[in-house]
Amino acid sequence: MSRTDKTFVRDIAIAQTAEIELSKLVPERSSNTEIKKFAQEMIDDHGKSMSSLKALADQYKVQVPADLDSRRSRLRDKLAKLRAGDFDREYVDAIVDGHEEALDKLGARVDEENPVLPEKSDNAATTSLNQWAATAYPAVRSHLEAAKALKTA
Repeated sequence: MSRTDKTFVRDIAIAQTAEIELSKLVPERSSNTEIKKFAQEMIDDHGKSMSSLKALADQYKVQVPADLDSRRSRLRDKLAKLRAGDFDREYVDAIVDGHEEALDKLGARVDEENPVLPEKSDNAATTSLNQWAATAYPAVRSHLEAAKALKTA
C-alpha cells in the first residue's frame, strides 16, 4: 500500500473515530431529541464503516489508529464540558466540519462526475480503497446534509 493510501486510511479512521466519540457525548450533554437520534445514527453508521475500513486495512497489513489525533481530542474535551444549547451548537458545528473534511478526502478517490464510482487505479490496494470511498461517499454526504439541517433548525 502506498504512503498516500496509508495516510488516507489513517485520516479517515481518525475522522470516523472522532464522529463516534463526539456522538457518544450527546446522551449526557443534549436534551434535543433530534440531535440524540442523529448522534445514534452517527455511532451506528460510522461504527459499521469503521469495521469495513479496518477489514480492508487488515487485508493490506496497514495499522488503523485507535485514538484521536490531538486536534480532535481537544475538541472532544471541549465538548465534554458543555451542556444543552451550547453543546448542541458546538456538536453540530463539529459534525458539519468533520463531514465536509471527510467528503474532501473521499472525493479525491471517487469519480468526479459520479461519486458512487471509484477513481480508477492500476494498484490493487488503491482500487480497493477507492471502492470503499465510493461506497462511503453517499452516506457521508447524507450525514452532512442532515447535520446542516440540524444546524439551521
